Parts: sequence; structure tokens; C-alpha cells
Amino acid sequence: MVQPHGRRPGGQVGDRRLAESQPPRKLATLSGGESYGTTRAGLILKAGDDLTFDGVLLIGLVGDAPGHEMPYVVTLPTMAAAAWYHQRIDRAGRGAEQVYREAVAFARTDYVSALIKARACRRRSGGASPNGCRP
Repeated sequence: MVQPHGRRPGGQVGDRRLAESQPPRKLATLSGGESYGTTRAGLILKAGDDLTFDGVLLIGLVGDAPGHEMPYVVTLPTMAAAAWYHQRIDRAGRGAEQVYREAVAFARTDYVSALIKARACRRRSGGASPNGCRP
């Protein structure tokens, strides 16, 4: 966050700390995002013998949202784009952006609806497999 006149919160303390450190160096951190990002971060740490990091930041969805559907809804478009990139789906002349937009539209409509219906069915059946549930 930049303050008026180019000042940042805590900037003076951080600048003084860096100036006092001998020899001055930059912190090296590795960050990994949701899904394959956390897996990749672990593989980099394991295989990167010549790499050193001061810290690792793993980013993921956390929470117990009512219904538990949203983590699936928000990650589906990214998974679809990754599948396009790795040629795991039929591209059918579509670019990555088009696949992503189609996945967003699907996730926000039919997919979330199916997830909600499946959860309701599991509740009605006492947690049994939803195979016996019909729309």
C-alpha cells in the first residue's frame, strides 16, 4: 500500500533494517498457489538443491463455507485452462481464454446447481452415495 508522497507503512523501519544488515541481501521466498502450485512448490524445494529460500508461502482456499460448493466452483475454470494448456482436453479450435470463459459460465450455472443437488441428496439419504439420487 503506497501512502501519499511515496511513503509506505513501516517503510522507514524496513529501510533502516536493510541498511543495517551486513552484507545487505534480499529475502528469497517461494510462493505456491492453489491446486498444482502447492505441489510444484514442494517439488522445487525437493529437487532444487542449488536453491535456497528464506520462506515458503502456500496459498489455498480455507474455510467451511455453507454447502462447501464454492471451492469447487472457483477452481474449475483454472483447472479447465490448465487442462487446455497440457492438452488434456479437446481444444476444438478454442483458445485458453475461451475455454476459461466457458468453464466460468458452466461453473456458475449447471455445475454449482449439480453440486448443491448432490449435497442435498446425500443429506436426505443420510450421507450415502448419491448414486441413487436422481434429478
